[in-house]
Amino acid sequence: NRDKHMVGKMHRTIKKVTDLIEEFKLSLAIGVLMDYTNKLYKYRDGQINKEVYDNAVKAIIQLLSPFAPHVCEEMWEMIGEKEMLSKSSWPEFDKTMIDEEAEAAEEMVSQTISDIASVLKLTNKESAKKVTLFVADTWKYNFMSTLKTILEETRNPGEILGKIMATDLKKQGQQISKMVPKYVKDPSKIPATVLTLEKEYAALVEAKEAIESEFKCEVNIVKELESKEAKARQSMPSKPAILVE
Repeated sequence: NRDKHMVGKMHRTIKKVTDLIEEFKLSLAIGVLMDYTNKLYKYRDGQINKEVYDNAVKAIIQLLSPFAPHVCEEMWEMIGEKEMLSKSSWPEFDKTMIDEEAEAAEEMVSQTISDIASVLKLTNKESAKKVTLFVADTWKYNFMSTLKTILEETRNPGEILGKIMATDLKKQGQQISKMVPKYVKDPSKIPATVLTLEKEYAALVEAKEAIESEFKCEVNIVKELESKEAKARQSMPSKPAILVE
């Protein structure tokens, strides 16, 4: 997921920076480049795919070259390129290299790390002994996907609830009746890409060591349906519930 995410972000960056330069929005282009560079630094802190990393560094130097040609030419030589940077081709955007699910998984992990830090701050804890992340039950992913589809047709809470109750999600009707108004009022709370329980769980397990390193404590990843902890019931797609001890 991390590798696919970085490749996808690289191609999104190529597209954004190219478009912004063509529109003479140069300060915005530099901002996009800096954002991707910061993501690459974080990627480098973990286990990296050398090809992915090297390609990202090359792309950053090429995209930065219109702003600092002499410095970039030196950097180009430092990474072992024989041909002059000024003679190299501009990076090409390839839409097929963007994996939206990989990006969604990586963004979910990144947001979860930020949320853990926020919980520590709110509880006035300098550190934690253990952090447990609860991944939402399967029906919540089905609900979120169904809700996204219905919202394309109507924003009427009553109509939405009626359509959802006509599905297998009727079993969770009491909980869903409380959720629908909240998401209708603020659709930004709905993930742009709804993953599955399995994919979110796998992404968090993959990031477990990095999260433990970040907070210097034990981290457990638990599925809501396998836990009796009350906090687990608060988990939602792209928003694991967090228990800090």
